[in-house]
Amino acid sequence: MRFEMIELQDLLPFTKKLKLLCVEPDAGVRQSLVKTFSRIFAQVDDAADGYDGLNHYKINQHDLIITETELGNYTALQMVEQIKKITPSAHIIIISKQSDVKSLLEWSNMGIQGFVPKPITMQLLLQSMHKSCSILYSNAQKHQQVEASADVKKQKRQMQEHYEANEIKLQEAIAYERKRIGRLMGNERELQTRLNESEKRLNEVRTLDDLTGLKNKHALQKSISIEGEKALLFVDIDHFESINTLYGMGYGNKVLKETASRMQRFLPSNTELFRISADEFVVLIDTPTPNQELHLSQQILAMFQQAPIVIGDIEFDISFSMGMDRGSHNKLFVHAKTASAEAKDRGRAQMVVFKNDSEYVKRQRDTLFWIQTVKDALKNDRIMSYYQPIHNNETGRIEKYEALCRILDKNGNVLSASDFIRPSYLAGLTTKISRIMIDKAFKYFQSNNYAFSINISTQDFHENYLEEFLQYKCDYYHISPTRVYLEVVESITINGSDETLHQIQRLRTKGFNITIDDFGVEQSVFSRLLRLEAKTIKIDSSFIKNIDTNLSHQMIVQNIVAFANRIGAQTVAEYVENQAIHEKVCELGIDFSQGYYIGKPRPQIIQDPMENTSVNNIA
Repeated sequence: MRFEMIELQDLLPFTKKLKLLCVEPDAGVRQSLVKTFSRIFAQVDDAADGYDGLNHYKINQHDLIITETELGNYTALQMVEQIKKITPSAHIIIISKQSDVKSLLEWSNMGIQGFVPKPITMQLLLQSMHKSCSILYSNAQKHQQVEASADVKKQKRQMQEHYEANEIKLQEAIAYERKRIGRLMGNERELQTRLNESEKRLNEVRTLDDLTGLKNKHALQKSISIEGEKALLFVDIDHFESINTLYGMGYGNKVLKETASRMQRFLPSNTELFRISADEFVVLIDTPTPNQELHLSQQILAMFQQAPIVIGDIEFDISFSMGMDRGSHNKLFVHAKTASAEAKDRGRAQMVVFKNDSEYVKRQRDTLFWIQTVKDALKNDRIMSYYQPIHNNETGRIEKYEALCRILDKNGNVLSASDFIRPSYLAGLTTKISRIMIDKAFKYFQSNNYAFSINISTQDFHENYLEEFLQYKCDYYHISPTRVYLEVVESITINGSDETLHQIQRLRTKGFNITIDDFGVEQSVFSRLLRLEAKTIKIDSSFIKNIDTNLSHQMIVQNIVAFANRIGAQTVAEYVENQAIHEKVCELGIDFSQGYYIGKPRPQIIQDPMENTSVNNIA
């Protein structure tokens, strides 16, 4: 695995406002750490033992703690436990001579963010600090942005409530004055004038963007509805989120205001400029001249490319993903926004004209088709469970099966999950599919003794229903959790939240087996894998499908098998499609084989596993 080299100055953007605590019994090492990091942190405190370190933390509430494990009578473990009681999310980096699995697992269970072995390697320490500090900085920025956004919404709501209250009062006053006659007619006219002015101001509040003063999406809807030929240019600032993340919302707002100001001064008289969301603008051209929108998009791109936005001493290179459509129909906005998304898909910093037959639009239509197909299958109970055998390479027998999702379409065709699983995820349907698959698998395997595996998605963990639902199915169908293997993709173990990992650990405690699926394609964080105590590791098919001839893949798989053996996990090879691959898999010491050579997925399992004589003769 390759790591990016981190320099001390790389931490500076994240550490200006952070407080650091260094706990190290060696005075020389401690003074060196304090001297080094005082240049980039807002505050650096040091302590020689755990008791002193805990007292420092109680007073200063440090953002990051770096501590040696051997601290004398009051140990680092005791200090970390007390700090975690005060602040469960505290970021802690451990420096230790001990690097055995038991020690790593013990510290990992404590929720530390980094582990640096002794003697200290500054690059490893800087990498751990960079990871923690960037997370701390990002959390602070998100909190600041949420508060700022809430303030803006509150101010706008207060303004609207103020004008609406005034409007009600004026209407009540008019009703009262209308009851009077003669000499009071003049007062009515005056009040009506005031009411008209109030309504005008209220309408401005509703149709103007608070930050830039441009017209907003409500005004855009009204302008598009006016009859006549128009061209609409959808302008999306590329990578705007990174500006807010790196420099803060204040700089982001200034960039937006300057962007709006430049375009407003530049645009010709037959155009209107709107801001419709955080980083999205619309240029509406009334009665456009031939190719006006194309020339206009090229000029906007060139203007910002040649003259970056400068705020203080920071220079921002701004580019746009633009989409365009022309006509007199009511789908101008939708078409132009779709074309803008296509511009992003092509690499950004360009303009794309909407075309109904473009490859991107076809892909979007395909996605919508598959979403509708899945919804129809869910509605009409056409979600099917197929079962693929998994062969024990040592005993030569089929010992478990993987439950695989299939859909039966309106024409009776069986559709593979590879066609519909991504659209299902985009539409938020994977959890509904998972619940059905779990029920079908439990119901099927209640009548035999085979173990079986079920694929679990990120959304399943986010909805936090698995523990109760799986336990209920075990009780209802009288199936022991030890027969059930929950397959989670490797990215969940690496990028998943702490709550997701806690769910996995609780499921494992109940007796369910955890399988890491597609292992080897991500940059695994082994400390997190150790916390999961996975029962099985499924080696990604990309390493298996040509393993009989690819020496590089053989070396990679050997290392994966060795790692699995060290942590007490079994291995499964997917995509075993022929005899040569199966023989090589067995030779490399992989415990189980799965693939078309072992058996294709079927709606019914083969009751006699010895029926597959070709496999058993090899094994």
